Formats: sequence, structure tokens, C-alpha cells
Amino acid sequence: MIDTKFTAILTHGRFGDAGLKSGYLYQMYSYLRSQEECDESWQAAAGLILHPAIDTTFREYVVIQNHPIGFATIDLSSQAVEIRNELRALLVESPGDEASP
Repeated sequence: MIDTKFTAILTHGRFGDAGLKSGYLYQMYSYLRSQEECDESWQAAAGLILHPAIDTTFREYVVIQNHPIGFATIDLSSQAVEIRNELRALLVESPGDEASP
């Protein structure tokens, strides 16, 4: 499951540090868990929260109760072919992969 957000991927915490938006994580987790009863293939379904960006790349993954959930940016300042390749690469990456940035 992919959800696209047209906001900055990071937010500022109480102490001025940057962090992921936990609400998005809870939202994706809820989507994935709500589908588990539909079919056995949803038992370990993955989610991706995708954000547009300019001149930056961000990848972060977590696994919660057997559901891999990723946060990622796509650099919209790239050429179309590069954007397509980056999107394709995101679909095959998974948490814990050595090649994942």
C-alpha cells in the first residue's frame, strides 16, 4: 500500500530535533491491520509513505507486527526517467536490505 503526502517528510519535535510524523505511521499501520482479515496475503503486507522533495533523498523503514512500513522521498527535480527508476527501486526495497539507503 502506498500513501502520498505533499508535505515535508520531517517535523520538528518539542526539543528542536527532527523526526518523522508519527500520525502518518499510525495511519499506515491502521490501513494495513484493517486488511488482515480480507486475505492471508495481507498478514505481512508492506506500506510506503511517499513524499515529494527537491534535491534530497530520505529512506527510513520499520517493521511493526510483521508489517514493513517505509518513509521515503522522491526527488522531483530529477529527470523523468530517474524519477521512474527511483519509484521502481522503492517497490523492491525492504527493511533490513543491505542495499537500502
